Amino acid sequence: MEKPAALAELVRVKARRDTVDLDYLRAARAAAENASQREIARILALSQPAVNKILARAKGIADLRPTFHGATPFEIAQRYSGGFIDRAQVIDELARWPYLPKPKADDFDDVWEPGEGTWYDVEEALQQGLIDGEIYEAAQSRRHVLKQ
Repeated sequence: MEKPAALAELVRVKARRDTVDLDYLRAARAAAENASQREIARILALSQPAVNKILARAKGIADLRPTFHGATPFEIAQRYSGGFIDRAQVIDELARWPYLPKPKADDFDDVWEPGEGTWYDVEEALQQGLIDGEIYEAAQSRRHVLKQ
Protein backbone atom coordinates (compact mmCIF):
# COMPACT_ATOMS: atom_id res chain seq x y z
CA MET A 1 0.00 0.00 0.00
CA GLU A 2 1.50 3.33 -1.00
CA LYS A 3 1.94 6.02 1.62
CA PRO A 4 -0.88 8.43 0.59
CA ALA A 5 -3.41 5.58 0.51
CA ALA A 6 -2.22 4.34 3.88
CA LEU A 7 -2.53 7.82 5.36
CA ALA A 8 -6.03 8.25 3.90
CA GLU A 9 -7.00 4.88 5.41
CA LEU A 10 -5.59 5.98 8.78
CA VAL A 11 -7.73 9.15 8.72
CA ARG A 12 -10.81 7.10 7.77
CA VAL A 13 -10.29 4.54 10.53
CA LYS A 14 -9.61 7.24 13.15
CA ALA A 15 -12.82 9.05 12.14
CA ARG A 16 -14.73 5.77 12.43
CA ARG A 17 -13.21 5.07 15.87
CA ASP A 18 -13.93 8.58 17.15
CA THR A 19 -17.52 8.45 15.91
CA VAL A 20 -18.16 5.04 17.43
CA ASP A 21 -16.69 6.30 20.71
CA LEU A 22 -19.18 9.20 20.72
CA ASP A 23 -22.03 6.78 20.03
CA TYR A 24 -20.81 4.51 22.85
CA LEU A 25 -20.73 7.37 25.34
CA ARG A 26 -24.18 8.57 24.32
CA ALA A 27 -25.57 5.03 24.60
CA ALA A 28 -24.02 4.60 28.05
CA ARG A 29 -25.53 7.89 29.18
CA ALA A 30 -28.95 6.85 27.86
CA ALA A 31 -28.69 3.45 29.54
CA ALA A 32 -27.84 5.10 32.87
CA GLU A 33 -31.21 6.86 32.80
CA ASN A 34 -32.93 3.50 33.35
CA ALA A 35 -30.25 1.23 34.81
CA SER A 36 -27.80 1.38 37.68
CA GLN A 37 -24.07 1.56 37.15
CA ARG A 38 -23.83 -1.97 38.56
CA GLU A 39 -26.30 -3.26 35.98
CA ILE A 40 -24.41 -1.54 33.18
CA ALA A 41 -21.11 -2.91 34.52
CA ARG A 42 -22.52 -6.45 34.54
CA ILE A 43 -23.83 -6.16 30.96
CA LEU A 44 -20.54 -4.71 29.67
CA ALA A 45 -18.33 -6.99 31.80
CA LEU A 46 -16.68 -3.98 33.40
CA SER A 47 -16.21 -2.80 36.94
CA GLN A 48 -18.61 -0.25 38.40
CA PRO A 49 -15.76 2.32 38.73
CA ALA A 50 -15.02 1.84 35.00
CA VAL A 51 -18.67 2.54 34.20
CA ASN A 52 -18.53 5.60 36.44
CA LYS A 53 -15.57 6.91 34.39
CA ILE A 54 -17.43 6.25 31.13
CA LEU A 55 -20.46 8.14 32.40
CA ALA A 56 -18.28 11.02 33.56
CA ARG A 57 -16.86 11.29 30.03
CA ALA A 58 -20.37 11.03 28.58
CA LYS A 59 -21.58 14.09 30.51
CA GLY A 60 -19.56 16.40 28.27
CA ILE A 61 -20.85 14.90 25.00
CA ALA A 62 -23.59 16.85 23.26
CA ASP A 63 -26.60 15.00 21.85
CA LEU A 64 -27.04 14.63 18.11
CA ARG A 65 -28.97 17.52 16.62
CA PRO A 66 -32.38 16.61 15.22
CA THR A 67 -32.19 16.04 11.42
CA PHE A 68 -28.38 15.91 11.58
CA HIS A 69 -25.90 13.05 11.97
CA GLY A 70 -23.80 14.93 14.49
CA ALA A 71 -23.73 17.33 17.39
CA THR A 72 -21.33 19.58 15.47
CA PRO A 73 -20.35 20.12 11.84
CA PHE A 74 -17.02 18.47 12.66
CA GLU A 75 -18.78 15.32 13.88
CA ILE A 76 -20.84 15.25 10.68
CA ALA A 77 -17.57 15.33 8.72
CA GLN A 78 -16.19 12.54 10.93
CA ARG A 79 -19.24 10.41 10.16
CA TYR A 80 -18.73 10.99 6.45
CA SER A 81 -15.03 10.15 6.63
CA GLY A 82 -15.80 7.03 8.65
CA GLY A 83 -18.28 5.84 6.03
CA PHE A 84 -21.44 6.32 8.11
CA ILE A 85 -23.05 8.86 5.76
CA ASP A 86 -22.61 9.50 2.06
CA ARG A 87 -21.27 12.49 0.14
CA ALA A 88 -24.69 13.98 -0.62
CA GLN A 89 -25.68 13.74 3.05
CA VAL A 90 -22.53 15.44 4.36
CA ILE A 91 -22.92 18.29 1.86
CA ASP A 92 -26.60 18.70 2.74
CA GLU A 93 -25.98 18.73 6.49
CA LEU A 94 -22.96 21.04 6.36
CA ALA A 95 -24.97 23.44 4.18
CA ARG A 96 -28.06 23.38 6.45
CA TRP A 97 -26.23 23.61 9.79
CA PRO A 98 -27.28 26.68 11.87
CA TYR A 99 -23.75 28.03 12.28
CA LEU A 100 -22.93 30.32 15.15
CA PRO A 101 -21.42 33.65 14.10
CA LYS A 102 -17.67 34.09 14.27
CA PRO A 103 -16.86 35.47 17.73
CA LYS A 104 -15.65 39.05 17.94
CA ALA A 105 -12.02 39.59 18.82
CA ASP A 106 -11.22 40.81 22.31
CA ASP A 107 -10.96 44.63 22.66
CA PHE A 108 -7.37 44.26 23.81
CA ASP A 109 -6.04 41.87 21.16
CA ASP A 110 -7.03 40.06 17.98
CA VAL A 111 -7.25 36.61 19.60
CA TRP A 112 -10.55 34.73 19.34
CA GLU A 113 -11.59 31.15 19.87
CA PRO A 114 -13.93 29.87 17.17
CA GLY A 115 -15.68 27.25 19.29
CA GLU A 116 -17.85 24.39 18.10
CA GLY A 117 -20.71 25.06 15.73
CA THR A 118 -18.98 27.74 13.66
CA TRP A 119 -17.83 27.40 10.05
CA TYR A 120 -14.39 26.80 11.56
CA ASP A 121 -15.53 23.21 12.25
CA VAL A 122 -15.79 22.66 8.50
CA GLU A 123 -12.42 24.30 7.88
CA GLU A 124 -10.88 22.05 10.54
CA ALA A 125 -12.50 18.97 8.97
CA LEU A 126 -10.97 19.96 5.61
CA GLN A 127 -7.53 20.50 7.16
CA GLN A 128 -7.67 17.10 8.89
CA GLY A 129 -8.67 15.32 5.68
CA LEU A 130 -12.17 14.32 6.84
CA ILE A 131 -13.69 16.04 3.80
CA ASP A 132 -12.16 17.12 0.51
CA GLY A 133 -12.12 20.51 -1.19
CA GLU A 134 -15.05 19.60 -3.43
CA ILE A 135 -17.27 18.83 -0.43
CA TYR A 136 -16.14 22.04 1.26
CA GLU A 137 -16.94 24.14 -1.81
CA ALA A 138 -20.27 22.38 -2.46
CA ALA A 139 -21.41 22.86 1.15
CA GLN A 140 -20.33 26.49 1.15
CA SER A 141 -22.08 27.20 -2.17
CA ARG A 142 -25.28 25.47 -1.08
CA ARG A 143 -25.17 27.29 2.25
CA HIS A 144 -25.12 30.65 0.48
CA VAL A 145 -28.03 29.59 -1.73
CA LEU A 146 -30.04 28.52 1.33
CA LYS A 147 -29.38 31.89 3.03
CA GLN A 148 -31.08 33.77 0.18
